[in-house]
This record gives sequence, structure tokens and C-alpha cells, in this order.
Amino acid sequence: MVNKNLNINISYTVIIICVAIAINQYFGNIGVFPIDSFFPFNASYEILNNKYPFRDYWTITGPFIDVTQAILFYLFGVNWTIYVLHASIVNAVLGVVVYYFLINFSLSKNYSLVYALLTVSLAYPSSGTPYVDHHASILSIISLLVFIIAIKKGTTSLWYFLPILFFVSFLTKQSPTSYIFLIIGIFYIINLFLYRQYLLTIKIIIETLIIIFILFIIFNYSEIKPIDFYIQYIEYPLSIGENRINDFLFPFDFKRIFLRQKWIHLSLLPLYILFFKKLINRDFNSNKEFIYFGSIILSSFAFISHQLMTINGYFIFFLIPIYAGFSHCFIKNRIFKKEIFFLLITCVISIYYFNKYIQSRSFMDLKKSDLKYKIEGKLIHEKLKSLKWITYRSEKKPLKEITELNNVIEIIKNDKSNKALITDYQFISVILDINDNSPNKVWYNHHVYPTENHRLYGFYKNFFIEALRKEKVEKIFVIKPMVGDQNIVEKIFKNKCYSKKIKTDILDVYNIDDCLN
Repeated sequence: MVNKNLNINISYTVIIICVAIAINQYFGNIGVFPIDSFFPFNASYEILNNKYPFRDYWTITGPFIDVTQAILFYLFGVNWTIYVLHASIVNAVLGVVVYYFLINFSLSKNYSLVYALLTVSLAYPSSGTPYVDHHASILSIISLLVFIIAIKKGTTSLWYFLPILFFVSFLTKQSPTSYIFLIIGIFYIINLFLYRQYLLTIKIIIETLIIIFILFIIFNYSEIKPIDFYIQYIEYPLSIGENRINDFLFPFDFKRIFLRQKWIHLSLLPLYILFFKKLINRDFNSNKEFIYFGSIILSSFAFISHQLMTINGYFIFFLIPIYAGFSHCFIKNRIFKKEIFFLLITCVISIYYFNKYIQSRSFMDLKKSDLKYKIEGKLIHEKLKSLKWITYRSEKKPLKEITELNNVIEIIKNDKSNKALITDYQFISVILDINDNSPNKVWYNHHVYPTENHRLYGFYKNFFIEALRKEKVEKIFVIKPMVGDQNIVEKIFKNKCYSKKIKTDILDVYNIDDCLN
């Protein structure tokens, strides 16, 4: 019997991994959203060339994705297929964790398999390529599931795994990581006082301090100044967060929080009913059950808050099959006599979101384009050969966009000066095998770098100029259109120390020799 269960688990694990990778590889190669799709591609390549975040370029997103992708590029070569594979692997890890999480709560293996497959169909394929919000959200939900299993089983190794997960997730993106770990922290303290696990707590604190110490060693080795890390990754994002929290909370909008997210709430409806019923009647089977219910329910509001406060496309619907699966664990023989009914509802909802957001590539804003007009990415370069090129900018004319880009690429290639590239098309330096010397990881004013009315603008301006000076940049190539400010050079150098040439409809070249001297 043991061998039979083991064989089933192995078989189902293989199925989940294969489906997760296959479906993401397919959608990750269809279309791109320049500002979001390319910057991790470029940043990881920069790391291979000893260009580091916080030190060489301004960034408010964490380095974990970039470092991981750099390792994959180093091992398997720099190309789009390996880039998408990174996201596919994370997608597979999530699916496997969801499967084993559910069977640990006595849900049947067949049901658990279905919920896991629904999850991997919705999770990473919405973007398809490595993306900070997807990475951080997936790592955060994995951390929560590991925490719940650690509470349930009391497995010491799982507890020691949690600080590592936290730092990996936090060094991907600050939110929703911070929200989820605040929830985990609250329920950990409750668990601590209930079960008096003081020695375990001390060990976890020591482990956390060791991780922080290692992080500082890495910073020292990479010559990353702690002040640069703090301002870019903590202080400036907090200033953005403050404004978004105010916009989010005031005035309180019931429709945004509940009605627009109705399917997430409905996937948890059985848990809501059971939780409040048990709370009123004080008949939780154990204190642990209170922690399970409370942490899952609070996490749903944390993820919804993150989604509402971000400017990125809607993607947290992948939580629906996870939450529904967990609800399913507790509704057996209670609410529905036939469990299959609850599963079928979840399947229908998941198919709806799959068709609306993933099949249409809506997250990538490709709903504005006709996907049937996509063309081969190898028309730009072999490194992009697996990519089917179409963007929201090209609509029905991707060849025109590629022709314009190829013209710009040729101009950059033939220019032998020390140059910096400012663009949303952050694959250009990769295919030309040069450093882009960009002072920013990504260009999106008001969101990823301070503008003139921000208290940190002076610090940012100095960082911008010093980054160019360090690389002895002579010219800045601005490739348009950009989501961010395409006149950033003119605003940084207000004294008109530069000369400007309009090379093509989408290329401006600034000679900045006099600005840096």
C-alpha cells in the first residue's frame, strides 16, 4: 500500500511538472510587453558582466530573479527559451507544493491533482516570463502553505526553511511578501504562546541573523553600499506605498475589495462560514485549526490589497484553485454531499479566467493586438528565436516595429563610443553583447525612480550622473516610445550641456561629454 501511494505521488508530481512547464513555455513565447518583459532579461545579463543592482543602476525591485536568471544563462546560454523556462520552473514548484499541501490535509490525491493543475494553468502563464509580482506572490503563498504544514505536522526542518523563503521572496519584491510575513508572524506568536516553542524561536532568530550577515557579506563583496540599498529598496518604495495605501483605503471602496474579487472570496466561502461558526461556538477541533483558517483568510485580503495597490495587470486569480482546494479539505460531508460539485464550480471559474486573461494575453496588454499577426523573434536575433513577436505597440504590424528596431540596432552596433541605452526594449544590449550602462534598471517615472518634486530626487540625480561618469559614457541613446519619461536626459541636465541628434523616428542620440566633464 505504501509503495502504491508512493508511485501515485511520483506519477502525479511528474504530471504536474510537465503540465506546468509546457503551458508556461507555450504562453511565455507569445508576445511581449516591452517595459515588463525585457528588464529581467537584461538585468540578469548585466550581472554576468559584473554590473550589479543598487551599485551600477537604480532599481526598486529585488535582485533574486536577476541572480537566478544569470545562473541559468551561465549554465545553458543566453536565449529566450531559457528565460521563459525560469518562470516555468517556478510555476512547477508551486503546483507541486499545492498538491502535497492538500494531500497533507487528507484531500484525495485525485482531487489534489486537479487543484494543482488548475493552479499551474493560471499562475505564471499570465505573464509567461520572469516577473517580480508573480515571483513574489508565488513565493509568498508557498511560504504560507509551508507555515501551515509546519504548524500541522510540527516538522522542524520546515520551520528552518521559512526564514530562507522569506528573504528570497523579500529580495524579489517587498510586497506582498511583507504583508504575508506579517500574517505569518502574528500567527507564529500565537502558536509560540500556545505551545511554548521558545527554543525553536531562538534557533529561527539565530538563523535569520546569519542570513542577514551573509547578505551583508555579499553586499561587501559586490561593493554595494548599504545606503544605496536602503534608499532604493526601502525608503523610496515606502514613499510610493504611502501614497498608494492612502488612495486604496480612503475612501473605502467595498466594490473594489469584495465585488471585483468575488471569486476569490467565494472560493473561501466555506471557510468563512466554518470559521465564524466555530469562532462563535468556540468549537475549533484544535488551536491549530484556528491558525489554519485565520492565516488563509487574512492572506486573501493581503493579496487583494497588493493587487489593488499595484499598477500591474490582474493576476491573483491563480489563488482561486488554491483556496478552493483548501476549502474542499473542510467541507467533506458538511456543506456539499457531493464534493465533485464544488470542484466543478472551481473548474468553471478557472476556465473563465484562463480564457479572459491568459488565452488572450490580456496581462501583457496584448488584447489591443491581434495575436494571429505575431511573427518570428529570430527576425531580430537568434537569441529571440523561440519568441513569437507582437507587442501592444505593433498591433497588426509587428514587422514594421521590428524593421524600426533593427535599424536602430544597426546604428548602435556601428557606433564605437562609450554609450548608455535608455529604452523599454532592454534586449538590445543582450543581442549586441554590450553593457547598456543604463543608470536605471527600468524606466517608469513616478513609480520606479523619483521625479523633481520628490524629496529623494537630488539623491537620484547624483546617482544617475555618477553611474554615467563611472562608465565614461559619451553618448546616450534614447529608443522610443517609452512608458517612462523619454526626455529624462534633458531634465537631468537642465543646463543644456548636451547636443541632441534625431537619428530616426524612434531614436534620439545625446552627446553628453560636456555634461560629465
